[in-house]
Amino acid sequence: FSLTLCLALAGLAASAQTNFREISFDEGLKAAKAENKLLFVDCYTSWCGPCKMMANTVFPDSTLGAWMNSKFVCMKIDMEKGEGPELMKRYDVNAFPTFLVLNHEGKLQGRTVGGMSADKFSHVIDSVINNNKLAAMTAEYDGGRRDADFLKDYMDELKSQYMMSAYGKVLKTALAGKTAADVVADKFYMDAFFDAHPQSDDKMFRDIYSLSVSQPDKFTKDLAAKINGVWSEGGFRYIKFDGHDVKDFDEAGFDRYVDTLRQMKVSCADDVAYRVKAYAYSEFKKYDKLFPLVVDALGNTDVEDYYVGGFVDTLAKNITDKKQRKTLLKAVEKRVAALKADLAANTDEKSRKKTQQEWMLKEYEK
Repeated sequence: FSLTLCLALAGLAASAQTNFREISFDEGLKAAKAENKLLFVDCYTSWCGPCKMMANTVFPDSTLGAWMNSKFVCMKIDMEKGEGPELMKRYDVNAFPTFLVLNHEGKLQGRTVGGMSADKFSHVIDSVINNNKLAAMTAEYDGGRRDADFLKDYMDELKSQYMMSAYGKVLKTALAGKTAADVVADKFYMDAFFDAHPQSDDKMFRDIYSLSVSQPDKFTKDLAAKINGVWSEGGFRYIKFDGHDVKDFDEAGFDRYVDTLRQMKVSCADDVAYRVKAYAYSEFKKYDKLFPLVVDALGNTDVEDYYVGGFVDTLAKNITDKKQRKTLLKAVEKRVAALKADLAANTDEKSRKKTQQEWMLKEYEK
C-alpha cells in the first residue's frame, strides 16, 4: 500500500509541473503535430543564473505547469551542447534564457527573453502568441517594406528579443547608400551601428573612425570609447576559442594588426597590444612573457588598473623567481603611490572612477 501511494504521489507531482520531454528537436516537432499543440523550447546554458531560477522555482509551479502542459509540447535544450549550437544559430538566440514558441513546422510563433515569475510568465507567453508583433513585422519586411520609420521600429523589436543577427541584416539594409557622415548625424543609426558589433575592418567603421579624426567635435567621449572598443575587439579576434577554452593565438597576425593601428594613429593601440597579449599569455601560462608586459603596464598610468590588477595577481601566484618577485613588488608599490595621488586629487566621492580606484588600491596593497 505504501509503495502504491508513493508511486501515485510521484506521478501527481510530475503532472503538477511543466513537463519537459527528453526528445530530439525533430521529435518535438512531430509530437506537436500529433497532439495539435505548439512546441515550447527553453533555450538555456549550464552557467546561466536566470535559467536555473526558472528551472528550480518557476517551471515546478503547479498552476503554470497545468497551463503549459495543456498548450505545449515542452523541451529544454542546452545551447552549448548537442543540437543546441545549430538551433541557436537558426533562431538567432543570443541571450539566456530565451523561450521559443514554434508551430509543428518549426516556424516561430512567438519568443521572449529573461527570467520572471510564474504568474507573469504565462501572461507573457500568451501575449507573444496572440499578439506576435515580431512575426507581423518580419512578414512586412520580407514583403519588401523599407521606409525608414518602419525599419527603425523593426530593429527596436529585434533588439528587444536579442536577435542580433537579424538586427545586423536589417541595419545593413537601412544604411544602404548612406555615408559615414549620414550615420554620425543620426543618433539612432549611430547607436544601432555599434550595437550590431561592427568589425574593425568594416568599411563604414573605418570611415567613421576617419571622420572622428578629422572632425573630433562631432564625437562624444562615449562614442570615442565605442570606437576604441571595436579596435580592441578586433585584436581579440586573433585569439581562437573552442567554446570558452582558448585554443590558439595568432601572435604574428596580431602584431601586424597593432602595427596597422599605430600607422592609423589609433589612440588605444598600445592598450590593445597590452590587453590582448596579457590575456593570451595568461591563458597559455606563458608567465615569462606576461611578466614584462605587466611590469611595463604598472608604470603606465594610461593603462587602466582594471586591466592590470588581475594579471598582477596571476603573476604573484605563479612566479617563484625571487628577482622577478622583487621587481613586481616595486612596480606595484609605485602604482600604489600613483593611485593614491590620483585618489587624493579626485574630489568626487561618489564617482564610479573613485570607487574603482579605492577597490584596486586595496587589491594592490594586499
